[in-house]
Amino acid sequence: MNIPTFLNENSMTIQAVATVVLVGITIFYAIQTRKTVKEMKQARLFEFIPILSVHVQSLSYNLIRVSLKNVGRGLARNPKIWIPSIVDPVAVRDNLAVGDETIKDINVQPSTILQFQDEQRKIRVEYLDVFGRTVESEARLMPETTIENTPRKYFLKSENWKPILPHDT
Repeated sequence: MNIPTFLNENSMTIQAVATVVLVGITIFYAIQTRKTVKEMKQARLFEFIPILSVHVQSLSYNLIRVSLKNVGRGLARNPKIWIPSIVDPVAVRDNLAVGDETIKDINVQPSTILQFQDEQRKIRVEYLDVFGRTVESEARLMPETTIENTPRKYFLKSENWKPILPHDT
């Protein structure tokens, strides 16, 4: 069998197969490019997300102090704090820039909070990022303990705060 003759006789078939292979490769690369662009967009959106750390301490039998600090890399707009089923959302201030910290005192009795089950004792903070997406942080509210590790009846502290990032990207 002569190779040049074979190629001449089957040139249309070889060209059709090569075209199908190239179309498949082009489709594969188009899909990979779309995935890369989507991941880059998500990375860009999350690069400047604000994250507010939440810390709570009792000041008296009917007053708790909530401290918020923006430890993220973006502006937190219109932060509000609340304790579900106890305290309605309360505006803290207009904006918290990167590194800013603010304090808000809330009139609530720690003993009222401590009556709830452990998983229900949370404080939540809701705010907007620069893209208008809702971001939240939450912290568990626990009884404050003494050096001897016994609970102090009317005092609270926060622990295990965590950010809740937006899902709509």
